[in-house]
Amino acid sequence: MNIVSLPVEIKQAIIIQLPISHRLQCVGLVCWAFRLAICDAVFASRHLQFATLRSNCANEAWRAIHKYLPFEYKCAALVLDTNLLVNLTETPRNLTSKLEAALLHFAFTPLWSARTTAVLSIFASVTECPEVLGWFVACGIIDGDGNSGVDFELGVSFELSKSLHGIPLCHLAQVPSADYSSLYNSEDIFCCMDYILKSCSTDAALCLGTLLLTEHLMNVSSMIQIATKHGHANLVKFFLSNSSVDPAVGNYNQAIILASEIGNAEIVKLLLANSHVDPAADNNKPIRHAAKYGHAEVVKLLLASRKVNPSAANDYAIKGAASLGQFEVVKLLLADYRVNPAADNDYAIRHASKFGHADVVKLLLANAQVDPKADYDCAIRCSSEFGFAEVVKLLLADDRANPSADNNYAIRYAAKSGHAEVVKLLLADPWSDPTADDDYAIKRSSESGFTEVVKLLLADSRANPAASNDYAIRHAAKFGHAEVVQLLLADIRVNPAAHFNSAIEFASARGYFEVVKLLLDDSRVNPSGSENFAVRWAASNGHVKVLKLLLADSRVDPAAKDNYAIQNASKYGHAEVVKLLLADRRVNPGANNNFAIKSASENGDIVVVKLLLACSQVNPLVNSNWAPDLGSVNGYKTVVQLLLSDFRVVTAVS
Repeated sequence: MNIVSLPVEIKQAIIIQLPISHRLQCVGLVCWAFRLAICDAVFASRHLQFATLRSNCANEAWRAIHKYLPFEYKCAALVLDTNLLVNLTETPRNLTSKLEAALLHFAFTPLWSARTTAVLSIFASVTECPEVLGWFVACGIIDGDGNSGVDFELGVSFELSKSLHGIPLCHLAQVPSADYSSLYNSEDIFCCMDYILKSCSTDAALCLGTLLLTEHLMNVSSMIQIATKHGHANLVKFFLSNSSVDPAVGNYNQAIILASEIGNAEIVKLLLANSHVDPAADNNKPIRHAAKYGHAEVVKLLLASRKVNPSAANDYAIKGAASLGQFEVVKLLLADYRVNPAADNDYAIRHASKFGHADVVKLLLANAQVDPKADYDCAIRCSSEFGFAEVVKLLLADDRANPSADNNYAIRYAAKSGHAEVVKLLLADPWSDPTADDDYAIKRSSESGFTEVVKLLLADSRANPAASNDYAIRHAAKFGHAEVVQLLLADIRVNPAAHFNSAIEFASARGYFEVVKLLLDDSRVNPSGSENFAVRWAASNGHVKVLKLLLADSRVDPAAKDNYAIQNASKYGHAEVVKLLLADRRVNPGANNNFAIKSASENGDIVVVKLLLACSQVNPLVNSNWAPDLGSVNGYKTVVQLLLSDFRVVTAVS
């Protein structure tokens, strides 16, 4: 059944019965009648019978929509109600103004659906209202080829190419009263038009880009800059052909600055050919930014201009290009006698080295003006610190570079950062000293666990792995670097017991099983040092595997310092550790006035309490039943019940 033929009253009833939230989303602003009419027309003709559709959409239907739509949607309804507005003697300018308000509101409404979008665009074409279609295109509601991208319920996919290439679009160009200024005064809206121009066919683009917009755009000073920014060379060429457009206006020749920055050589060429354009604008910003971002073709074009100074802003161009590794640009700039590659204390080679641009460094080193030792040999220091072996190799091959500068900073920080290849290169240089700053290199590489670097340094007779009271092995153990510890233990100069056996103490306290195992295998190490620090802190921190290793060593006493191990293990809830310690006859769980069960009860640790109660040495009666009292105070009901169930606990009877 075709609902178009239904009486107005029934159409109104359909709209009324829909929930408010669905009136717009489900039926759009076109009602079921109009949608079905479209489907009928699609089956009848691929080109759509616009005239038939128009005749089937009576003004009464739109009046009904006006009447029953909630207030917040009425402005959106204005878009469709072209005939109604015209009948109400709206002038073209007022009409445009109302359409603007409607679309700007409606286009960003969450309920806007793709289906409604397509139907609206068709209706705009059907009614041959140029303002409506113009706003649809400009707002990006439909693209330049007229594609809505919508599949209707009946699986019909259709195009509006005829509407955009045909009469309705021509109407758009013939509406001098339409005021588009409020729409096109922002870059965001222009971006939308950019998308349309990019995606549509050439003839449509020309129409949209000239006939529709030219009248307005010719009055916008930023027009050519925006077109340039988005890379539309054809539009730039068109605008330049018009004598009323000055590409130099606004933001100091922003057009050529933007084109150079994004690397659009075609647009740069067009702008350079225009006498109004100053390629040296804003202290030669075009070449400075083109160089920085690596646009070699643009740099070449700009260098060919007599107005351009590539050394502007303290040779910013070559500095920026070198620091970002723009090889081709650096080559071009070095070929220009005006450029000073040594500017700003040899910024170019310092930063090219720092960021690892070996090819650029090679170019710069070949220039007699460049000094690689500038700023206390910053080039080799930074390239070594950041591990750029190719750059270091180039600099070491240059007699001017000094790898020992700043107290052998290069090898010290290459080692600290774990750059084995760089360390190897520096060790092969007679100027480098790996022992600098009290053997900083091997100390820091050991501390950080860089096995390959430590291996290289140990192979050099100059390096002393025992420096600073055996700092290397102590800190390698402290941070759990088992491979490094193994390497150091193999060196007879290293004493693993240095500084009161701190190596095994810290490894145990932090739970580094492999390191503890290696150290226990060395007869020089005493695991009971500092009042059995190792076992006490392994237990306190809950390191079960390490504790097992230590308990297996006869030199270790788990009862040291008044049974500190089981007291702290109980306090911190390490049940597995408590179980291990209780299995050792040397341990007294009732030590220090039964501190273990008191602290476990206080913390509500039922597992530990249960383990301790099973031991005859533990007395829960201590201090007038302090253990159950603490459990009660802290609300640990289960612990209290467990303690009260012990035959040794005496409860007070009131």
